[in-house]
Amino acid sequence: MDPSSGTAPALRERLSYGLFFFGQNMIFVLGYQFLSLFCTDELEIAPAATGLIFLIVRIWDAVCTISMGFVADKAQWKRGKYLPWVNISIMLIPLITGLMFTDWGGSVSFKVAYIFVLYLAFTTFYVIFDIPIFAFVNAATDIPEERNRMVSIGRVFSGAGSVAVAYFTMPLILRLGWTRAIWILCGVCFAAMLPLRLFGRERVSYSREPVRFRDLVGTVMKNKYLLIFLTGQFISGVCNTSGAVANYFSIYNLGNPDYVSVVNVIMYSGMFIIPLFLPQMIKWIGKKNTLILFLAISIASFLALRVVGYRNIYLTFFLLFTASCSRITSIIHVMFTTDCIEYGEYRTGSRSEGTIFAVQMFAGRISMAISGSLAPILLQLSGYVANAEQTPRALNGIFNLFCLLPAAGMAAMLVIMAVFYKLREKDVARMMEEVKQRKLSQASGAAAKG
Repeated sequence: MDPSSGTAPALRERLSYGLFFFGQNMIFVLGYQFLSLFCTDELEIAPAATGLIFLIVRIWDAVCTISMGFVADKAQWKRGKYLPWVNISIMLIPLITGLMFTDWGGSVSFKVAYIFVLYLAFTTFYVIFDIPIFAFVNAATDIPEERNRMVSIGRVFSGAGSVAVAYFTMPLILRLGWTRAIWILCGVCFAAMLPLRLFGRERVSYSREPVRFRDLVGTVMKNKYLLIFLTGQFISGVCNTSGAVANYFSIYNLGNPDYVSVVNVIMYSGMFIIPLFLPQMIKWIGKKNTLILFLAISIASFLALRVVGYRNIYLTFFLLFTASCSRITSIIHVMFTTDCIEYGEYRTGSRSEGTIFAVQMFAGRISMAISGSLAPILLQLSGYVANAEQTPRALNGIFNLFCLLPAAGMAAMLVIMAVFYKLREKDVARMMEEVKQRKLSQASGAAAKG
């Protein structure tokens, strides 16, 4: 381990790390939440065709994710292990995003083709910085409290980015049109991500043996707590169609395009608010109990909304605000994964951050591929017609995708984590200390032989 490890990142490093997530999450929300509406209502691509594009591209995204984890663990750059990958995409991903939301005209077949190609490029370059930026926390410091602090800062800024893009995107689109609005937002994303290139620093390095793919697979398969967490996250992700249909719910169920910004801001508010007190809650009741608590609140909120309906707009907004507790899964997953990395090294002696983060993201990408393609397909099956008054059957289909299916997925994750996940913070601290002593003992033995 690098002798400079054990020191805390400077304030400007923490802020640049947070700002990167501000820009990154703006990009993510644009691609995940607004591209479907752009395809169906602006380009007039059929929802089923849109869903098929999303399915193919996001499966490719998942394959890239697992491959990138393996590459990140093998590659050795002169200026760090993870930051060089991040720097590659800082300029490219905003550029590709702007091109993707540009209406180039032509036939529907041409539009399908260019959306497919640009979305494929978008997901590829997004993966190039997505895995390294999460693994970077382990290279920035080896102090657990500092890691949690950096993750929390990243999640606060990530939530702020989500809220910003959710609030400003639709008003900008209505005023300037899709293309000009998205290019403005892409410029903001680039400016926010740039400081990390200037101030980011990797302090911690680990000695590594040559890595083989089958060894990394074995490392993951032996990490039972990683597999348990990923199973719950995967099921919840597959059922998480609320984000994919939130814009449709706002426009057609609530009956007002102006509600798109309000609904999205409320639904993403959890990403901004929860990290503000997350470290203290984890200190009081632990990661697992914090996750279970917020999942329970979100499940109850979605079910209550489905029962009472959306006629009372203020009650609807309140229930959506409490349902935003579901954002805990996207906030806290990094903390669970870093704990699983320590558990894996304790059990196997192998420390493969890139691969473990890649596996976690692979599961997330596959679940997102399924949910993202499932939503528009189910919309079409329910009778949805773009830019038209929807039938009661279509409105009911949108509402079920918005409330019931996500609640079912979160309930499954809650049960899995409550029953099977037993790794506690004090266990992780003990394992880290034992690994440290083991390495010191090995170093002493090697020095004595020398």
